[in-house]
Amino acid sequence: MEISETKQEQNSCEGDWADLKTRGFLVVRNFLSSIEIAERESAIGLAELSAHKAFFKRIPSKTMESMCSKLEKLFPLIRSQAQIHIDSFARDASYFETDKVNIDWHIDQHVYYLHQNMYDYINFWMPIVKPNPAKSGLSLIPMDILAAKAPHVYQAILGRGAAVLRRDGGKHFIEYEKDGKKEKIDSSVAFDEMAVAPSLNAGDLLIVRGDVFHSTQDNETARIALSIRAINSKGQMTLKNLLTMSGQKYRRLLLERVTYANVLAAFLRFRNQKITVGQFETFRDEYDQKKPVSYFIGRASYLLFPTVLWFHKPRNADGAYAKDDIKYDLNFK
Repeated sequence: MEISETKQEQNSCEGDWADLKTRGFLVVRNFLSSIEIAERESAIGLAELSAHKAFFKRIPSKTMESMCSKLEKLFPLIRSQAQIHIDSFARDASYFETDKVNIDWHIDQHVYYLHQNMYDYINFWMPIVKPNPAKSGLSLIPMDILAAKAPHVYQAILGRGAAVLRRDGGKHFIEYEKDGKKEKIDSSVAFDEMAVAPSLNAGDLLIVRGDVFHSTQDNETARIALSIRAINSKGQMTLKNLLTMSGQKYRRLLLERVTYANVLAAFLRFRNQKITVGQFETFRDEYDQKKPVSYFIGRASYLLFPTVLWFHKPRNADGAYAKDDIKYDLNFK
């Protein structure tokens, strides 16, 4: 399957681009050259460790620019053949190391709270250091298998995030968020029985849709992977969605106050309860550049954010604040 103009990238795609729509993932072999792999590996030392020390973020801009330029060439194929509408890159690119993180089955939480749409969202996942192709990769639940074997789970999580597999003895159940409430459903099939873990070498590219369940395959080898995310700038974000929350969402928004206060500020900046992802990113750029109006709104939102969240904490039917004993969960990204 052809990918782009370069000879190296021809016939390196395993499967069909429509697999992103049906299965939720696709592998592209030898996406990075040996020189590019070495450059990405050297950039790890310049990245910043995340707040909970699970991954590296704030990747050097030179590394990001060259990678995004190359990945952007895949956008037309993904849009036309998989009907996944991506047109730009998220800010949050990361290096993940197996000695820092070993995460069980989940669908990402942070980006779901942030952009509110996990279907038009792509994770470009590239091993940079990977001694064994069959070890320490990314395990996935193919969406077509999930739909066939556990259709109630498939329908519940389609297009959503903030979902996680819980294990209770031999039973498996899924926790996910719907309209600000934690929902729980049994999984009729064990996830490990549905899972696949593509064999990957350093420089291969794994393309994964945002609403696909995934986990660390294992941490038996020292693997480092670069993850760059693509988004739909025309996607809709609503103030109601931001402020409708479970106890877990409430705590995460407080924990990452700088990021989510900027979401609130973007709604204020554009004086609308509905904005696009692109407008949100525009606001973030204006805030970083300290443009007076956006910077003032951003600072004010940061100060007011805990109070705003407090008024929107989850409540019981009697109006009392709900006692949610689910602690902040590092099983989520």
